[in-house]
Amino acid sequence: MRKITFIFIFLLSSAIAFSQQNNKEYEAGKKSFNAKDYKAAITQFGKVLTKNQENVMARYYRGLSYGEMKFYKEALADMNEAIKFVPNNADFYYQRAMIKRKQGNNELAISDLDNAIILDSKQSNYFFERGNLNVAMKYNSEAAADFAQAQLLNPDNEELKNSFKSAFEKITKEERDELAYSSGLTAAGLGGGKPTATATADDQNTIAEKKYITERKFKTLEEGKQYFFQLKAKQGFAAGKKNILLGLLRKKVLADVYGETPFAEQIEDMKYFVDVETWLSPEGKKYYFDLTNDSKYWFSNGIQRKNTYYFYKAMRYKNSEKYRLQVFAVVNNESNLVMSSEIRIKEDSTTRTITIPHAVNKGYMWATSNTNILETKIDLATNQANFVGLGSLGSSEDKNHGIGQEQYRQLITPTDASIKSSMKAAMNYLVIMYPSLFRP
Repeated sequence: MRKITFIFIFLLSSAIAFSQQNNKEYEAGKKSFNAKDYKAAITQFGKVLTKNQENVMARYYRGLSYGEMKFYKEALADMNEAIKFVPNNADFYYQRAMIKRKQGNNELAISDLDNAIILDSKQSNYFFERGNLNVAMKYNSEAAADFAQAQLLNPDNEELKNSFKSAFEKITKEERDELAYSSGLTAAGLGGGKPTATATADDQNTIAEKKYITERKFKTLEEGKQYFFQLKAKQGFAAGKKNILLGLLRKKVLADVYGETPFAEQIEDMKYFVDVETWLSPEGKKYYFDLTNDSKYWFSNGIQRKNTYYFYKAMRYKNSEKYRLQVFAVVNNESNLVMSSEIRIKEDSTTRTITIPHAVNKGYMWATSNTNILETKIDLATNQANFVGLGSLGSSEDKNHGIGQEQYRQLITPTDASIKSSMKAAMNYLVIMYPSLFRP
């Protein structure tokens, strides 16, 4: 499947870093890829990446091309880099899962499909592929749940119905009860209305277990893992309750180990573990993606400006006072990094100053300007923002942004007194008023 789906938590992806319509080598690579001339595609995309290693889509298509030629090591290296730049793209994870499956790495392929499903839960084939992998791993209960969900999304597909029935026949009565509770499905196919977690009151065992999980402090992931499997083996819970408890435990362990407000390097470290420790999925993975979407030291946002959707993410590391900034853009369903800069913050008793310097790509690095800067001053008493473009920004403001006045006002006004809200307002103004910054 070659459909590219750009799903970021609560936001779709963003616009293009290098004008690919004018990039002959990139277009030649796409033409070769579509013609299934993968060797030529690899050559052309390699030329693009020699000039700009951060061209996300060239790396993505080269990875697919390597995969088609069975150069799996090279394919994974490119897909890993694409995901590093754009970690919230469902299709990237799906395609990497397919490469890992061809390598025989079924557990890791399942982990990537977990990510894809968390980011885009409307794709029947994601569930179907994960179901097939679960069958291969003899995880029949998980396979039945995947085929059930795939069937809900694509109810007329006979292959899905047969796959579900086959997996359903291999699971225990307790597993069938859990499945019926979570999906409303039986072996005959679609059942009645889908039950909800609140439909059945908590039994005494569930109440006691919730209290224990909430009050216990898990010091390490290994400690949490050991308790997870102890809980998984316990009996005596009402239908559906054990899965709820396991989900609560997954998130609680990560919050205990990494803290409620982790810095960027802690979130990056968490990413490794939620990928390789399958017991943390799915709640642990969703917790990671939630942190990258909107937490104190890592957040993202997106703005539609005319025909381009811009997406940015800001990350602060523990020993830095600055936030690392990356801006992406999506045109014609293709996304690339268009600026890599930083956000600087200063504050006194009356004013918070947010400065964002322009940065220019030099092929192997981004050069940050000392003069071309957006300076945003927030009056701490009124929470009002004042924006000033310095250097070349002083004469390049584009007020023809195509955004309605009320929406524009909301985007550039801090929603509260937090530093994060001030930075979002400044970034929104930068994207809306200075589109010329995001060109080669």
